[in-house]
Amino acid sequence: MNTVRRRPWVAAFVTLLLMSAAAFAVGATVERAQVQKESTTQGQHTESAATDGDGGEAAPEAPTETAGGATENEALFGVDPESTTTLVGALLASVLLAGAVWWRPVRPLLLLGAAFCLGAAVLDSREISHQMTENRTGIAALAALVLIVHFGASTAAVLAARDKVAASEPSLPSH
Repeated sequence: MNTVRRRPWVAAFVTLLLMSAAAFAVGATVERAQVQKESTTQGQHTESAATDGDGGEAAPEAPTETAGGATENEALFGVDPESTTTLVGALLASVLLAGAVWWRPVRPLLLLGAAFCLGAAVLDSREISHQMTENRTGIAALAALVLIVHFGASTAAVLAARDKVAASEPSLPSH
């Protein structure tokens, strides 16, 4: 009977974690497409301006900076958060964690899930700031949605862990 009581929080955590992974994948795909489109557009403008009036080649351009003064490709703790490897790793970690919690909803896994989601939420807030700096409000809004879902998943994991502790406590026999 106690398992039934805690099961909804476990299901909520798993569902929210998988939803955040899906939204993250969509956001990363949209961002890559938009960056590629912007690069292509800038490349076309650069090609038309690449020659000077004498028909000679102009000097190569320096790496571009964003409105905030940062370079296009910023590393976070020495890791490129935009790399395919990092994105696939984050998605894989989310799916594996959701599966592990679903199959074995023990307190340590639930608390690991809560910590994972809170860490992801911190990175989501960084992504919102980055996208707003780049004037990509649509992607920033999607990152905000992922942030909210990560907070919800973290809350569900903590509630499931609390219920798990309550379920493992001995109960008084009822008459």
